[in-house]
Formats: sequence, C-alpha cells, structure tokens
Amino acid sequence: MVYLGEQLGISFIAAVTYFLACKAAKGKMSTDNVTNDFSLICRNVASVYDCGSLALPASFSEKYGDVFPERIYLKLPCGSIWRGMYVRGQNCIDGLESMFKYYRIKPFQILLLHYSGGFILDLEIFNTYGVEKEYPKRETPCEKPIFSRQGGGWVKDVYYLDCDFEVDKLEAQFCYNAINNGTTIYDLVISKEHLKTGLYHQVLSSNACRQLSLKETMTWLEIGYKCLMWKIKLKWRNGKVTFYKGWYDFAVAGKLRRDDICVFQRTENPQKFEVAVFHRRNVTKFNNAGTKQGKSVMKWLKVMTAETTEKGKMEMPRVFADEFGDALDGSVHLIIGDGNEYCVRYCAFNNLLYGMKNMFKKYEVGQDYILFFDYVGRSHFYVCIYNSNGFDILDGLTDRILLSHVLNWSECPVVVLSDDTSESDAEVGGINSTMVQSPIVMDESFSSESDIG
Repeated sequence: MVYLGEQLGISFIAAVTYFLACKAAKGKMSTDNVTNDFSLICRNVASVYDCGSLALPASFSEKYGDVFPERIYLKLPCGSIWRGMYVRGQNCIDGLESMFKYYRIKPFQILLLHYSGGFILDLEIFNTYGVEKEYPKRETPCEKPIFSRQGGGWVKDVYYLDCDFEVDKLEAQFCYNAINNGTTIYDLVISKEHLKTGLYHQVLSSNACRQLSLKETMTWLEIGYKCLMWKIKLKWRNGKVTFYKGWYDFAVAGKLRRDDICVFQRTENPQKFEVAVFHRRNVTKFNNAGTKQGKSVMKWLKVMTAETTEKGKMEMPRVFADEFGDALDGSVHLIIGDGNEYCVRYCAFNNLLYGMKNMFKKYEVGQDYILFFDYVGRSHFYVCIYNSNGFDILDGLTDRILLSHVLNWSECPVVVLSDDTSESDAEVGGINSTMVQSPIVMDESFSSESDIG
C-alpha cells in the first residue's frame, strides 16, 4: 500500500482511500451493471458556476443518474484524489470546495471527466488559455470543505473572484483562446511606464496606431473585455498616442504587471476594442508532463462555431503554438479513436489548422461541439470530439484506439482519409510508414491559398 501511494504521488491515507474505492467499485459494477467507459465535459460557464459544486451536462441525469454512485472520488493526472458527492436532484457533484480552491478553478475553465465504472472518475482541467492547466501535488487525500466566517455565519470561500470584472476578463480570455479565430490586431506588451501612477501614459506607438486604424481626429477610445469597458481620453503627438484618464484604472482593475500582454481585437465600433490579457505569471503554468502517466506533451481544446465548421479551419491556442508551433510540419495528422486519421494543413504565420471540412462532415461536428487535441509528437494529434450535450461521440465504441496506443505507434492501426486529390499520400502527407500500418486518406485539397486566411 505504501508503494501504491509512492506511485500515485499521494499519502498513505490517500492510497488506502483509493484502494478501498477501487475495491468497492468492482462490487458496484457487478451488482448494479453500471455503464463503463464514458467521458463528459463540464463547461463551467459563469451562469452555472458555484465554487465547490460541479454542474453536469443536463442530459447526464437522464442517461446515468439512476446508476451513478452517490459517493465518488476524482483523480487528477498528478495522482491527487478528491472526494465528492453526486447530488441527483441537482445533477451536480458537490463537496469540492477544497479542490476548487487548491487548483483555483474559476468560471470558464472546462473540466473533462472520464468514468470507467465504480466510484473513480479521472479529471482534467483546462484553463481560460485553452490548454490543460498545471496540477501541483498535495499530500492530504480528502480535505473537508473550506469555509470562512462572515457576518455571523459560515459561507463558502471564493477569495479569488474579486468582482464581476474578473469574471468578464476570464470570459474574454476564454473566447479569444478557445473560440475565436484570427481576431488579433495588436499585442501591447506592458512595460513599467504603462503602470506608473499619474495622468499621462504613453502607450501606443505610431506603428500601433496604424495597426489599430486610429486617426488623429479620434479623441477617445474604449477598451475592455466582454461587457465592461473603460473610456480613455487620447492625446496625440507626432503620430503617437498618450493615454489620459481611464487607462490607469483599467490597468489596476485588470491586475496588469510588467511583461503581461494585452491582445487588442476589433469590434464593430472602430473606437472600441475587446482585450484579452495574457498574464506572464500564468501562461507558463500548463500541464507539460511529456509522456509521464501515459499522457502526451500538452492538451488543448477548441469550441466549434458555425464559422469554424463551415470554413474547416481553426486557430490553435497561442500558449500551445508558442511552445510547440515551431515543431509542427506544414502537414499535420489528426488521429481519431475509431481508427481514422486526417491529414490537414498548418500555417505557422497565424497558427491556423485548415482543410478540416471532411472531418467535420464525417463526424457531423456542429456548433458548440468541443474538440480536444493531445499532441503526441511528429506533427500528430490524438483528437476527441464532444457533442453539444457534453459527451464523447465515440462512447461505447468497443475497438477504440486510445491515446496510450498512439503513444506506441506500433499498436496504432489507423486509416487516413482523403478528398479527391491528384497528390499522392507521400507528396501531401509525408507519412512515415513506421507510424501507421494502414493506407492513409487525406482531407480536402489544399490548392487554394485563400483557404488559409
């Protein structure tokens, strides 16, 4: 048992808890005939967010509510185990206050759950930058909920959500990284001068003004996130812009620090810009565990929109592209769990994957579907597709190819699909015969450069 605890990176007590849960799970599966092996996502949007309570997809109670156990344990990739309770009437997993606090789970962070029967669920957490977040280990196994005393009573501690502005900023980060495609106009790197107290702050160079299409006749502009905006007065000099009233309030409210990046995105109003913030201290905190614990290098997600599915292209999250984009070839392979593999194109200039229409059509990918990408090296990704109800579309497939198979190429017999194209597999895909055992099929022809932009 001590050895088990060392392997999982948890304490002896946690190992005992895990062992007993697994033992109980076997009995549960044999008596209640619980459905095995399904995956689901919890979108965790602001409208359903409750610190310590994880709202499940609406259809979950209909499909699994009668057989799903009341007492459950959530196991993270780092080996930590957290105890929770499934509340059937509310269709949620409750009692997770400590876990939410420890891993700073906030609105718009998506949680991915995998269930294989019994009481154990594997959990992965994705931050608002669209990538799997870092999991610091802990030693205590199943802590009690954390409460704080306020106004004579005990209330849940939500110390990390300061105001509505914080939630608005999180939504803007999530939309930029996980939903939008090609919306970047200008990156403003925050310097010490931008954060000094005072009325005037020289912020935009003449080049920045050109990129933002600002004119010297403009005396103000608005910047903000999704809903909350700050009106900033402008002072022009030699084609450069100095921000007057409003900028410092925006910087303080946004908790901007030196070397943070504010990504400006255009709106319908030429004097109004939506901003997504990349905090330097946070963008490096993603799960980069290599192939440890059977995982790939990094996992990221993308939420589908009508435009994405229609055009068959999507932009990778910036955090992933900055870290691994240089390692990708012009042809990228997407491996699906049913054994199909699609060869699509990658444009490093704007971090776009394009030529995905055939894949979207094959799996009937629609709006609000979510795709998860595990980078397994050599310009290959293992892709899981979740429908708008929050469930893996391949749940129940008996001969499914798993991520562990893909990490061991010899165990991965895939078939790559192609559109009608005169180019051979070798010319388009550059396939290495040691990676795949079956003929390869390509996605759409890539003859038109207009598909990139």
